[in-house]
Amino acid sequence: MSQPRLALSIGVPTGIKIFATVVAAFMIGGSVLFAVLASGLSFFARTTVNSTVGDGDFHIDDNGNLVPGPAPDPGSDIAAGISVIGLAGAGCALLVSLVAVYFLLRVWRTAAWLDGTVLTVRGALSSKTADLSTSIVNGGSRLQAVGAGDSRTLHRVQVLQVADPRSGVQLTLPLRGAGLAMLPAGQLTALADAITRGRSRTEATESSFVVADRLREFARDPFA
Repeated sequence: MSQPRLALSIGVPTGIKIFATVVAAFMIGGSVLFAVLASGLSFFARTTVNSTVGDGDFHIDDNGNLVPGPAPDPGSDIAAGISVIGLAGAGCALLVSLVAVYFLLRVWRTAAWLDGTVLTVRGALSSKTADLSTSIVNGGSRLQAVGAGDSRTLHRVQVLQVADPRSGVQLTLPLRGAGLAMLPAGQLTALADAITRGRSRTEATESSFVVADRLREFARDPFA
């Protein structure tokens, strides 16, 4: 009988998701408005250059003399410069919008779950899956931002580093839960059981078993 899928608590709390959505919406809205204004300025500048016509066969030069030929367009260089600035502004606005969209996807999509022995970690744009019972599992740590705004700090978080030799997939699972110092005990134990299921321990220092033992220690630690 297969075990039900177990969701792991690595996602972002609902309150932060809502706050991030509001911030991203303002960023995208402001960027779209700025892009429209910058594109309009660029279009106006190009129109100014393209619609310039001469004054006829004669014109008055800077000294007040009547000389043959059409008058030069003194605003063409300025208009061309404004056109470049407008296009650059529109490009920057588009970049800000893309960053905001990526940030929003990461906040809402980040998740992980355990389906039997198969671990899936989902990020902003893609998901990675590996079978813990046949993968090489190591422990490690990495810096992870916690909180938002002025209260945002960096913490060193314990992680699982998983490499599936059959598929070549490599993934990293943080062991810090949303608003928690560590994943709940039940989730840590489930990860440990998935790692050791069907394995035969050949060495006392075999990394997968060492990691599983450490996960069970974390699960038994009431201060984790």
